[in-house]
Amino acid sequence: MMGLPISECCDLVAMRIIRSKTPIWLLLVLFFSVACVPPPAVRPPGFDSYEAVLVRVSSEIPATDTETEQLTTLLVDALNDAGIYRQVGRMPFASELKTLRVDVEIVHMNRTSDAKRIAFGKMAMSNEVRVQVKLTDQAAGTVLTSFPLEGTSPKRSGIQADWPWGNVNNALRQISRQLVRRLAAWSTPEN
Repeated sequence: MMGLPISECCDLVAMRIIRSKTPIWLLLVLFFSVACVPPPAVRPPGFDSYEAVLVRVSSEIPATDTETEQLTTLLVDALNDAGIYRQVGRMPFASELKTLRVDVEIVHMNRTSDAKRIAFGKMAMSNEVRVQVKLTDQAAGTVLTSFPLEGTSPKRSGIQADWPWGNVNNALRQISRQLVRRLAAWSTPEN
C-alpha cells in the first residue's frame, strides 16, 4: 500500500474488510468504540506540586444528603489510601502546605429501587450518578480545571457482578475510583 494514493489505499482496505470473515457488527462496534472515546483530560500545569487536598461535595438535588456524605467519605478515604498527598481532609487546613481544593457537585442522580430491579430486571434501568468536578488552587482561588465524571450501577456492559443488586453506592464508588485515578496520574511528575 506504500506509494499508492490515499483513495486507492482506502479502497484496498475496504475490499479486505469485505472479503474477510469478520462479522460486520464486530467492525461497527470497534469503529464506534474507538470513535466515541472521549479525549483524555488535559493535565493542568504545575499540578504535581500540591501537597494537600481539601474535598468538598455538594448537591442541588433534593434528598441527596446521604449520598453527598457517602461520596465525601469515599473520596477522602480513597485519597488517603492512595498516599498521593501528605494531608487529605474535608475542612480547610491550618498548615502551610500547597492545597488543592476538589469541589464535586452531584448534578444528576437516578435511583432504581431493589424491588423495581427484581420485578423488571434489566428493564428497570441503572442507578446513575453524574458529577461535575472542579479543581481549584486553595491559596490563589484560581480554577485549574473542571470535568464531568459518571458512575452507573450495575455497569452497562455484559455480565455485571453487581446485578441485580447494584445500587447508587456502587456508582459513587466508581466515581471515587475515577477521580483518584485521574489525580494520581496528574500528581506524578512529568519527565
